[in-house]
Amino acid sequence: MNESSSLPPVRNVSPLPKLWESVGLVLLQMLVLLGTLLVLGALNALFGWGESGLFYFSLVGEIFLIVPLLGWVLLRRMPVKETFSLRPASGKMIALAVALGVLVWLPANAAALPFEWWLSKIGSAPEIPRPETMMQAIVLGFTVIVAAPLVEEPMFRGFVLRGWLPVGNTAAILVSGILFGMLHGQLAQLVALIIVGILLGVVALRSGSIIPAMALHATFNALSFAAILYQNQLNWLDDADLVKLALVVLPLLVWTLVLLWRSAPAPKIDAPHPTETDWALAGVAGFFVLGLFGVFAALDILSRVLPPSLTGF
Repeated sequence: MNESSSLPPVRNVSPLPKLWESVGLVLLQMLVLLGTLLVLGALNALFGWGESGLFYFSLVGEIFLIVPLLGWVLLRRMPVKETFSLRPASGKMIALAVALGVLVWLPANAAALPFEWWLSKIGSAPEIPRPETMMQAIVLGFTVIVAAPLVEEPMFRGFVLRGWLPVGNTAAILVSGILFGMLHGQLAQLVALIIVGILLGVVALRSGSIIPAMALHATFNALSFAAILYQNQLNWLDDADLVKLALVVLPLLVWTLVLLWRSAPAPKIDAPHPTETDWALAGVAGFFVLGLFGVFAALDILSRVLPPSLTGF
């Protein structure tokens, strides 16, 4: 008997978030993120903190993202554990999730290369600042490895994914993955982030818990953090080498995903299908999400064209 086969399937033991709530909360988070970035960017330009302020700003922005989500859940009196899928997970599921986090890193970064090449015609991407002090490294590491999974997984693999389960498992995985990618507002990395978001959705859905998804997310971000710290030592790795290595690990990624897929039963949801009003409100919220992503994309392009002194960082 599989170690995780005893995990109960996801059932409608509490009211699920509605479609419009799941998309609307992402819209609200994007507004909070945009406002935070603009305010912190203005303060940075005013006080001249430079790149050193970016590490602390990233942590503040990440923490602020959880505020609208927790506020809405408490306002609606939703059970926190059930709404965020905070259920126990087997050691096997967590181990497979960590393995997927390692294996997907190269293919995801390789998937971003065509978009970065296209955007490079407009201008070079701003150089990712490296931490210059131990404190900066600790803050950045904590932000991407600890804070990001703790904040983003309850939202996307908890709230959003559960909200779309009445439509179907596939829709829930795809929508939560696409919204996850769009929230980050990185044009070149959009497809890569959607791929990772979809994989996170599969892990959360098959395990019935966001804990394995948190482990995958933390592992993926830890590798990205290490790549920032040791970017000078990785200069030998060009785009062609990255693609070759991604193709090498791709079969292992697929094999590990199949193992995880077979380790737990598909969840069963007994919930009413969304009403026409739910669809309409979700569509309106989705329209504004697209518009805000357009703003993020425009800021991304401007950062390639304008000097850092005009962008705040």
